[in-house]
Amino acid sequence: NKLFMLHLLYVLTNIFSYLNTAKIGLFYLIFYGMLAALVSICMWVFFQTLDQRIPKWKLDSSLIGTNPGLGFRPMPIENPDSTLIWLQGKNISSHERWASLLNDFLDDYYTPGKSQKGTTSVKKCSYSNPPLRGEVCSVEVKNWDVCSKDNKYMYHKNSPCIFLKLNKIYGWVPEYYIDPAEFPENMPKQLQEHIMSIKDEEVTLYWWFGIFNKHLF
Repeated sequence: NKLFMLHLLYVLTNIFSYLNTAKIGLFYLIFYGMLAALVSICMWVFFQTLDQRIPKWKLDSSLIGTNPGLGFRPMPIENPDSTLIWLQGKNISSHERWASLLNDFLDDYYTPGKSQKGTTSVKKCSYSNPPLRGEVCSVEVKNWDVCSKDNKYMYHKNSPCIFLKLNKIYGWVPEYYIDPAEFPENMPKQLQEHIMSIKDEEVTLYWWFGIFNKHLF
């Protein structure tokens, strides 16, 4: 009888041990399941506040701020930190290399009068017909004159064309300097005089880039 009682006690102990293990496992299964569901719901609500195309925080509310960076193309692939464009007058391959980089960069711009493929909001713009919200202006490649693909961007003539590029900042609208009193103090005097000499008001709405003493203003 004593041996039987010990065996019965052992069996009951194992049964209770298995039940406790099962209860603990079931508890953690429910706990982590509810936690995962809560996190999923929070993430779903969070993503409903985001736009798929436009960042939520813009301009002064963003880390980028309101000053778009200015870059240029082409840039050497081997050393992106370099700003040097070098050419060898009699080396055709060096000319073709830079022209090829510009072809890749300008690939979205097609023959004159054609819109970018896959874009329905592209239209011809003018000073009297600016783009509306959600629209972009088409680019007339023929206005580039000699700086075109057909002319190899003049690299073969050792007179290379360089394209300036403003980094995209959503919601940023440029402010034009029309009144000379609004010119910043560090604007080069030559550039101020050039802008003030223009009589056509539409031309004053250009973006001005002045290079003086090898520095870009």
